Formats: sequence, C-alpha cells, structure tokens
Amino acid sequence: MNTGVEFQLNGEILRPVNDGLGINASLSFSYNKNEVKKIEHLPASGYEALYSLHEGYPINSIFSYRYAGMVTGEGEEGSVPAYGWYDSEGNIQAVDIASNLFTVDDVVYCSGRDPKYVGSFTPEITYKGFTSSAMLSYYGGHYMRARAEDWSHEGTYRGYSESELGGIPSSYLNYWTTAYNGKLVPNGYPAQSIIGNYEYMDANVVRADYLKVRNIVLGYNFPRRWCEKVHANSIRLRVQMNNVATWKRNNLGVDPEANDPYSGATLDKTPRSYTMSLNVNF
Repeated sequence: MNTGVEFQLNGEILRPVNDGLGINASLSFSYNKNEVKKIEHLPASGYEALYSLHEGYPINSIFSYRYAGMVTGEGEEGSVPAYGWYDSEGNIQAVDIASNLFTVDDVVYCSGRDPKYVGSFTPEITYKGFTSSAMLSYYGGHYMRARAEDWSHEGTYRGYSESELGGIPSSYLNYWTTAYNGKLVPNGYPAQSIIGNYEYMDANVVRADYLKVRNIVLGYNFPRRWCEKVHANSIRLRVQMNNVATWKRNNLGVDPEANDPYSGATLDKTPRSYTMSLNVNF
C-alpha cells in the first residue's frame, strides 16, 4: 500500500516590462510511504529474512546483521578471521550467517531504499532576449548500502585480479598499513579463509539523501532585426551544462546515483557534459 501527497506550484514572480527583467519559478514536492500489508511466506531462516519481504515494512527494505568487527572463528584450517555479528541477546558470534545459528530474531531493519521525499525546483530569469534557468532535484528519507567493496576479501596468493574485481579497491591497502586491531579486513592470501558474508552487515548502510543541480541552461533570442537580415523568423542560441553539482548526505562521499543501493557496489558516475545548439526558424 502506498500513501502520500504531491503538489506543484508554478509562479510568475516578476513579470517583464518592455523586455526587461522577468523571473519565473516552478516548485514540486511529494511524500510517499509504502508498506507491505500481507505476505504468504515467512522466512525459514535468518539468512532468508535478509532478502525477504516483511509485513509492516517497506517493500524495498534493507535488513542486516549487526556487525561486531573482525573476530576469530574456527575454520577447516584452524583459527581464521570471521565477520563477527551480534545475536538478539547481544552475544558476539563468529560463524557464517548462512548457518542455523543465525535466526530471524537476529536480523535488524535498517530503513527502506525508496525515497520518502522527492522535490524539484526550477527557476528561470529572462532579460532582453537572454534566458537563464536551472533544475534542482532532491531525494531523501531513504538509505542504501555503499562501498561494500571496502569489506571484501578477493585477494589470493597470486595477488589481485583486476579483471575479476573491475578495479582494485583502495581500502585493500588499509590492512597492510595499519596494525591489525580486529576492525580491518585482512586481504591477500589469508583472506581465502575468512568466515562469513560482508554484504549484509549494517556497517555499510548509510543515508542516501542527495541534492543535485541537474542542469544550467543559458539561452539568447536574437533581435528581430538581425533575423530579418538572414530571412529567418527566429534564431535562438542555447548552451546547457548537465550534472553540475551534487550534495550527498552520507559521510563516504558516495553519489547515490553511482551506487547499487541493494548490494552496495560502486557504479560509474555520470560525467558532466555540455551541449550547444543553434535553432534557426525560417
């Protein structure tokens, strides 16, 4: 079930006189809350509960285990590092969350991935044939997984394969430059034996609010007398800059539009671009 409200306001703030200064603006805002009202299948394990629908929660929710730091677990080769997690009673466990010891009660809710608030603001200024406008967009009230690769352990005794990772995370340098204190993931050869799964930890869940200046547009309508000299009805020059600036609420500096909110994988950023056009109407 979705419930919410949406409104839009368009205003002529200053009406131009004799081709003088004119100011227009458009503002829109929406709020939406979604909730799963009924499910027909309950998760059979804690691991299934991490990616299942839950009654009373948003449809695109983030469920996690409470990360307790890197601890020592028992593997086939003896004592090995493990992604520690807190159970529902506050005890630290050093086994894989895919085991039966990880139950539904151990799963924690970390908010939804869909924005609750969406807004946009588009101001426009005109003056003697010149026009200037911009588009600002805001999305907020939601969370995402981010920089999951910082917790990965893809290294082997053969080194790191860029083809497998799509690039080597800079976080892989942290373990080798800082004394091991149980907080960093040991990469390299020992990492082949790490117990657990880093993708569902609550430590990589951050706010996904962001504000973007989508574009800035500058235009100029040539005077009528200039158009008549080339037998044109109108001539307009237009220059646009896209993806101008981004404000991110998270402290990792991650652009939510360059990130997979479910897996936390880093995606390619949309580059800044420029376009210029000349429209001649005969």
